[in-house]
Amino acid sequence: MPESTPRRATRSQRMAALLIDLAIPFAILAAFYGFAVVDSRGSNGSHSSVAIVMPAFIALAALLVVVVINAILLFKSNQTIGKKAMHLRIVRARYLTPVSPLRIFILHALLAALLVTPYIGPPLLIISGLFLFTADQRCLHDRIADTDVIQYKTPL
Repeated sequence: MPESTPRRATRSQRMAALLIDLAIPFAILAAFYGFAVVDSRGSNGSHSSVAIVMPAFIALAALLVVVVINAILLFKSNQTIGKKAMHLRIVRARYLTPVSPLRIFILHALLAALLVTPYIGPPLLIISGLFLFTADQRCLHDRIADTDVIQYKTPL
């Protein structure tokens, strides 16, 4: 393999990037949920709806910030926060070139729609993830979108 050819991301690198991407929203929700539970009891022991609703709105705003940051990173550099931390980038599989913003938007919109579809989303995500253990280490959604995840040292 020539030096100029990017190396495909390993399974462990992709899993680490995914865990980082999942850990951020879960940490935000856990922090605000904990705050809401601790702060939800009033002085007379009754629950205060304001103390529960306000942290929920703050948590949703924080999650929206994470989504916006990921969207900006995806459109500018074909990365999420986790992929950036792991020095990975999404590219077109055949050409190893940056992925168009439209392709990224369609891919992530489709994944989000499938994820929230009862009875279909969770099993499909598991099946897609199992494709990572094939010879070319590309998930089902990578195959559909003709994308791959590579390691990088310098910007494309």
